[in-house]
Amino acid sequence: KGVCINCRKNTNGLIYKFIDEDKCISKADADSRNYKYRIVDASRGILEKCHEKCQECSGFSDNDNNMKCTSCKNKYYLREGTSNCYSKPPSGTFLNRNRKLYQNCNANCVECEERADNCTKCNEADSLFLENNKCVRRCPAGQFVLEGYCYDACPNYYYGNWTERKCVNCKEKNLYIDLDNN
Repeated sequence: KGVCINCRKNTNGLIYKFIDEDKCISKADADSRNYKYRIVDASRGILEKCHEKCQECSGFSDNDNNMKCTSCKNKYYLREGTSNCYSKPPSGTFLNRNRKLYQNCNANCVECEERADNCTKCNEADSLFLENNKCVRRCPAGQFVLEGYCYDACPNYYYGNWTERKCVNCKEKNLYIDLDNN
């Protein structure tokens, strides 16, 4: 078997060569095998395969870090600002069904649902707390912080530290509450 360097035109049309393979294939064969590709050089018959998750692409990629997809196969969606396809929302994104892509959450949101500003988790490293699906620097007056969320009252086995405005675990402070006695 010889190595295919240049592919020649036959009666069925131009025969193409994929960049990463040493074989020639007709465009009809590539289409019938459901190959996804882009034409790199039509005059020389050179194609590049798309990443397996791409419906269409702007170039070849053999890894998931830079797929170069311009659209994705079924059940995959592009992430806003990238050319990568995902089956599940990457961290910091939500599925925007109207735009058919994973859209980025607002900058302060680590996680969000349905809209970029509908936060479900905030960046605690930036000292942000979740209050009514918004990330805030401080909980409203009269509320306490527990694990990144604002609460009107601390849950059982916690008490409200008014100085620090946070819920403190009673066990951590060696405090015990007798729930049987009112």
